[in-house]
Amino acid sequence: MSKSDNCIYVDGGLWSNDGTQMLHIANEPSTSSIYPPDLNFLSQFDPKYGVPPRTTLEHRLVKVRSIDSCVANGEFDLPNFIKLDVHSSELPVLEGAKNSLDNCVGILVETWNVGVHKNQALHWEVEKYVIEQGYEIYDCYDGAKWRVMHEGNVCLAD
Repeated sequence: MSKSDNCIYVDGGLWSNDGTQMLHIANEPSTSSIYPPDLNFLSQFDPKYGVPPRTTLEHRLVKVRSIDSCVANGEFDLPNFIKLDVHSSELPVLEGAKNSLDNCVGILVETWNVGVHKNQALHWEVEKYVIEQGYEIYDCYDGAKWRVMHEGNVCLAD
């Protein structure tokens, strides 16, 4: 762990527990995930968003940490707000923060209604989990609408 400019850096990605996970490094690195892309599903969408950017180029074993572990080890204080955009790993990360949510006034999470990555938790599962932890849904909005492929062409109509 290191601190600089009011930021805290923890050695490892966020997950439900401490350990290692296989990271699927995608052609577009910002779309990489612990979960492999569902290329069959993604082939139904505009190639700009679907298969080409999300195709796995390599696998890398990465260290992962839970928020609960980092708090218990004194690496950072109990969070008062959690914001997650961890490419389909939101539910495991929240599960790894279960004991650290008492001080948390809010959670902002990017979720998917469909399985872009194999075995990922969908929006309803993440929403169900946070409700079970005592939270209420304040807002929900559609952040992305991908164009679908139809007969080999990107469909420009909704």
